[in-house]
Amino acid sequence: LSASLTGTISKTYDGGSGALLSGANYSLSGFVGAQSASVTQTAGVYNSVNVATANSVTASLSAGDFTAGSGTTLSNYSLPVSASGSASIAAKSLSASLTGALGRSYDGTAIASLTGGNVALDGVVAGESINVGTLNGSYDSRNAGTRTVSATLAGGDFTAGSSTLLGNYLLVAIAGTLWFLQ
Repeated sequence: LSASLTGTISKTYDGGSGALLSGANYSLSGFVGAQSASVTQTAGVYNSVNVATANSVTASLSAGDFTAGSGTTLSNYSLPVSASGSASIAAKSLSASLTGALGRSYDGTAIASLTGGNVALDGVVAGESINVGTLNGSYDSRNAGTRTVSATLAGGDFTAGSSTLLGNYLLVAIAGTLWFLQ
Protein backbone atom coordinates (compact mmCIF):
# COMPACT_ATOMS: atom_id res chain seq x y z
CA LEU A 1 0.00 0.00 0.00
CA SER A 2 0.99 3.62 -0.39
CA ALA A 3 -0.26 6.61 1.56
CA SER A 4 -0.29 10.32 0.89
CA LEU A 5 -1.80 13.38 2.51
CA THR A 6 -4.45 15.28 0.59
CA GLY A 7 -6.87 18.13 1.09
CA THR A 8 -6.19 21.44 2.79
CA ILE A 9 -3.62 21.13 5.55
CA SER A 10 -2.91 24.48 7.13
CA LYS A 11 -2.63 26.31 10.41
CA THR A 12 -1.90 29.78 11.72
CA TYR A 13 1.68 30.36 12.81
CA ASP A 14 2.25 29.16 16.39
CA GLY A 15 6.03 28.70 16.45
CA GLY A 16 5.73 24.91 16.40
CA SER A 17 6.06 22.21 13.75
CA GLY A 18 3.01 20.15 14.74
CA ALA A 19 0.19 19.60 12.26
CA LEU A 20 -3.33 18.43 13.11
CA LEU A 21 -4.67 15.87 10.65
CA SER A 22 -7.92 13.97 10.21
CA GLY A 23 -8.79 10.71 8.49
CA ALA A 24 -10.00 12.74 5.50
CA ASN A 25 -6.42 13.95 4.93
CA TYR A 26 -5.20 10.44 4.03
CA SER A 27 -5.35 8.79 0.65
CA LEU A 28 -4.49 5.07 0.53
CA SER A 29 -3.92 3.16 -2.71
CA GLY A 30 -2.95 -0.37 -3.69
CA PHE A 31 -5.90 -2.35 -2.28
CA VAL A 32 -7.26 -5.40 -4.09
CA GLY A 33 -10.81 -4.95 -5.36
CA ALA A 34 -13.12 -3.08 -2.97
CA GLN A 35 -10.92 -3.62 0.08
CA SER A 36 -10.08 -0.50 2.07
CA ALA A 37 -8.76 0.96 5.31
CA SER A 38 -8.76 4.25 7.11
CA VAL A 39 -6.00 6.03 9.03
CA THR A 40 -6.47 7.33 12.58
CA GLN A 41 -3.13 9.16 13.01
CA THR A 42 -3.93 12.83 13.76
CA ALA A 43 -0.38 14.15 14.23
CA GLY A 44 1.97 15.31 11.55
CA VAL A 45 5.10 17.44 11.34
CA TYR A 46 5.66 20.45 9.07
CA ASN A 47 8.95 20.60 7.17
CA SER A 48 9.48 24.11 8.62
CA VAL A 49 7.92 26.18 11.41
CA ASN A 50 8.12 29.40 9.34
CA VAL A 51 5.41 30.80 7.09
CA ALA A 52 7.66 31.38 4.07
CA THR A 53 9.20 27.90 3.96
CA ALA A 54 6.52 25.55 5.32
CA ASN A 55 5.15 23.64 2.33
CA SER A 56 4.67 20.03 3.41
CA VAL A 57 3.62 17.79 6.29
CA THR A 58 4.71 14.23 7.04
CA ALA A 59 2.88 11.83 9.33
CA SER A 60 4.62 8.76 10.76
CA LEU A 61 2.41 5.66 10.65
CA SER A 62 2.40 2.35 12.48
CA ALA A 63 0.12 -0.70 12.17
CA GLY A 64 -2.03 0.63 15.02
CA ASP A 65 -2.89 3.75 12.97
CA PHE A 66 -4.90 1.73 10.41
CA THR A 67 -8.48 0.49 10.69
CA ALA A 68 -9.50 -2.21 8.23
CA GLY A 69 -12.56 -1.64 6.07
CA SER A 70 -15.28 -4.25 5.66
CA GLY A 71 -13.87 -7.51 4.29
CA THR A 72 -10.25 -6.29 4.55
CA THR A 73 -7.48 -8.12 6.39
CA LEU A 74 -4.65 -5.68 6.90
CA SER A 75 -2.08 -8.44 7.49
CA ASN A 76 -2.38 -9.20 3.75
CA TYR A 77 -0.76 -5.86 2.98
CA SER A 78 2.56 -4.11 3.58
CA LEU A 79 1.41 -1.00 5.43
CA PRO A 80 3.11 2.35 4.73
CA VAL A 81 5.20 3.87 7.53
CA SER A 82 4.60 7.50 6.52
CA ALA A 83 2.42 9.80 4.46
CA SER A 84 3.34 13.24 3.12
CA GLY A 85 1.55 16.02 1.32
CA SER A 86 1.37 19.73 0.64
CA ALA A 87 0.62 22.10 3.50
CA SER A 88 0.96 25.72 4.55
CA ILE A 89 1.25 27.96 7.58
CA ALA A 90 -0.55 31.33 7.57
CA ALA A 91 0.93 34.40 9.21
CA LYS A 92 -0.43 35.21 12.67
CA SER A 93 -2.24 38.54 13.06
CA LEU A 94 -1.04 40.90 15.74
CA SER A 95 -3.00 43.69 17.34
CA ALA A 96 -1.41 46.85 18.65
CA SER A 97 -2.59 49.43 21.12
CA LEU A 98 -1.18 52.53 22.72
CA THR A 99 -0.40 52.17 26.39
CA GLY A 100 0.93 54.23 29.26
CA ALA A 101 0.58 57.91 29.95
CA LEU A 102 2.11 60.57 27.78
CA GLY A 103 2.33 64.07 29.15
CA ARG A 104 3.88 67.20 27.78
CA SER A 105 3.56 70.92 28.06
CA TYR A 106 1.38 72.78 25.59
CA ASP A 107 3.39 73.73 22.49
CA GLY A 108 0.67 74.63 19.98
CA THR A 109 1.03 71.42 17.94
CA ALA A 110 -0.83 68.14 17.86
CA ILE A 111 2.35 66.06 17.43
CA ALA A 112 2.84 63.24 19.93
CA SER A 113 6.29 61.63 20.20
CA LEU A 114 5.94 57.96 21.09
CA THR A 115 8.46 55.29 22.01
CA GLY A 116 8.24 51.54 21.61
CA GLY A 117 7.28 51.40 25.27
CA ASN A 118 4.05 53.20 24.38
CA VAL A 119 3.00 50.35 22.07
CA ALA A 120 1.60 47.04 23.31
CA LEU A 121 1.57 44.15 20.82
CA ASP A 122 -0.82 41.28 21.41
CA GLY A 123 -0.48 37.91 19.70
CA VAL A 124 3.30 37.41 19.65
CA VAL A 125 4.13 33.72 20.16
CA ALA A 126 5.70 32.84 23.53
CA GLY A 127 9.49 32.97 23.39
CA GLU A 128 9.52 35.48 20.53
CA SER A 129 9.65 39.25 20.60
CA ILE A 130 8.92 42.15 18.31
CA ASN A 131 10.08 45.64 19.14
CA VAL A 132 8.59 48.92 18.00
CA GLY A 133 10.82 51.92 17.45
CA THR A 134 10.16 55.60 18.04
CA LEU A 135 7.22 56.95 16.06
CA ASN A 136 5.06 60.02 15.81
CA GLY A 137 1.39 60.15 16.60
CA SER A 138 -1.21 62.86 16.64
CA TYR A 139 -3.31 64.24 19.46
CA ASP A 140 -6.95 64.78 18.50
CA SER A 141 -6.45 68.50 19.22
CA ARG A 142 -3.51 70.84 19.74
CA ASN A 143 -5.23 72.29 22.82
CA ALA A 144 -4.43 71.33 26.42
CA GLY A 145 -6.62 68.79 28.23
CA THR A 146 -7.34 65.06 28.12
CA ARG A 147 -6.72 63.93 24.55
CA THR A 148 -6.73 60.85 22.38
CA VAL A 149 -3.58 59.96 20.46
CA SER A 150 -3.57 57.98 17.25
CA ALA A 151 -0.58 56.62 15.38
CA THR A 152 0.05 54.49 12.33
CA LEU A 153 2.62 51.71 12.28
CA ALA A 154 4.36 50.66 9.09
CA GLY A 155 6.49 47.57 8.48
CA GLY A 156 9.69 49.53 9.04
CA ASP A 157 8.59 50.43 12.59
CA PHE A 158 9.07 46.82 13.73
CA THR A 159 12.27 44.93 14.48
CA ALA A 160 12.44 41.24 15.25
CA GLY A 161 13.91 40.01 18.50
CA SER A 162 16.21 37.01 18.69
CA SER A 163 14.73 33.88 17.04
CA THR A 164 11.81 35.88 15.60
CA LEU A 165 10.95 36.31 11.91
CA LEU A 166 8.63 39.22 11.11
CA GLY A 167 7.34 37.28 8.08
CA ASN A 168 5.51 34.92 10.47
CA TYR A 169 3.24 37.79 11.51
CA LEU A 170 0.71 40.15 9.99
CA LEU A 171 1.67 43.50 11.43
CA VAL A 172 -1.33 45.74 11.92
CA ALA A 173 -2.10 49.42 12.37
CA ILE A 174 -2.24 50.80 15.88
CA ALA A 175 -5.36 51.74 17.82
CA GLY A 176 -5.54 54.90 19.90
CA THR A 177 -6.21 55.22 23.60
CA LEU A 178 -6.51 58.08 26.08
CA TRP A 179 -3.44 60.16 26.84
CA PHE A 180 -2.93 63.35 28.79
CA LEU A 181 -1.66 66.62 27.46
CA GLN A 182 -0.75 69.28 29.98
